[in-house]
Amino acid sequence: MNLESKRKIQVIWDTDTGKWYIAHKQEDTNYAHKAVLGYLNRMRTYPSGPDFSEHMKHAEKIAGNHGGYEIEWSCQSEIREGGPFTFLKD
Repeated sequence: MNLESKRKIQVIWDTDTGKWYIAHKQEDTNYAHKAVLGYLNRMRTYPSGPDFSEHMKHAEKIAGNHGGYEIEWSCQSEIREGGPFTFLKD
């Protein structure tokens, strides 16, 4: 039996700046990454917000529909752009 593991998008909430980031290699950026972060930023989604659960489910659906991705969610402080982190600015 061949079990294919799902590709993942690591989505990180920067607790200091209130921005969403993704951890990835620049050359791996694709439409799924941009669609997920664009949605989260347009909705002004934040982890303690009243609609976060609904927004999280919708972001996961977007990731799945654009390449079969799953999202790994996390929070972190002092994230700096550059290196493996990229932030999609709308």
